[in-house]
Amino acid sequence: MRTHRNLWRALAGSTLALGIVALMALPAAAGSGVSGPNGHNRRIAVGDITVTTGEVVDGPMIGIDGDARIAGRVDGAAIVLRGDAVVTADGVVDGDVVVARGDATVLGTVKGNVVVLGGHAVIGANAIVRGDVRSTKTPRIQRGARISGDVQHVNLPGIIAALGAGILLFWWIAVTLSTALLGVLVLALAPRALDAANAVGRDPKRWWQALLVGVGLVIGLPVVGVAAVSTVLGLPFGLGLLGALGILHALGYVAGGYFLGRLILREPKNRFGAFFVGWGILRVVAIAPLLGVLVWFAASLYGLGMLAVAAFRAGQAPHPTPTTAQPEVTA
Repeated sequence: MRTHRNLWRALAGSTLALGIVALMALPAAAGSGVSGPNGHNRRIAVGDITVTTGEVVDGPMIGIDGDARIAGRVDGAAIVLRGDAVVTADGVVDGDVVVARGDATVLGTVKGNVVVLGGHAVIGANAIVRGDVRSTKTPRIQRGARISGDVQHVNLPGIIAALGAGILLFWWIAVTLSTALLGVLVLALAPRALDAANAVGRDPKRWWQALLVGVGLVIGLPVVGVAAVSTVLGLPFGLGLLGALGILHALGYVAGGYFLGRLILREPKNRFGAFFVGWGILRVVAIAPLLGVLVWFAASLYGLGMLAVAAFRAGQAPHPTPTTAQPEVTA
């Protein structure tokens, strides 16, 4: 957990540095708010940056695309992007030292953490680090260095892979629960709609209609939504249509799962059992990331097509005409 916290702090510091530079538009080293003959509120530079002996920077020191040399004092964090950072024997950094795509060499005192992404952390024999030392390449610690925290080689690709796996797992659980709930609601409120869609999907004369209509909906609806958003009058309709695409795809996925389940549990067996059999197969296949995406796309496409064709057929079916009762003839 501490490793992840330091990495996020480093990334946040890098983003902050870029934002500060963009907002202040400083093309070179700059300082503002002089607090004394040898002091500045901050030090931001695009290129090399130096804090000389006896100089005090009262605030963060940020360097981009250049090396940083700290021989004075920085009362804050020292952040270097795409360059090396050196804290000399007389240098003191009250905050963290964060380096991205470079090395950090500490010969003096750092009262925070030393975090290096894409380089080595080198700690000299007489250096003092009050926090942790983390680097994506093996840290180099000389004998005699005093480090209060932990020293660790950070496996950044492994952390990113674990983070990606966690996001995928969370997404799989969310989609699984939401589609299961949606399927139960549709079966409880409109079971005949799924039966009609299943009949279309199994009809040898109409399955190709469902396939073509599904392709048209999956491709055409986003195009119509984007085109509508680009106009003033169509903006509300386009936003609503684009926002509804997720629900439409989920409905198609539910219909596709029911169709698959009915291939295994044929009528008149329980509708809920058929749905959960097909849905369960789809969710197991979805564990494989690439294959899961393809299966989701196919099930949603065919399910939307089946629902659309079934709805169209229901709308075109003739309504039965009521029969009038004939009067009785009595003798």
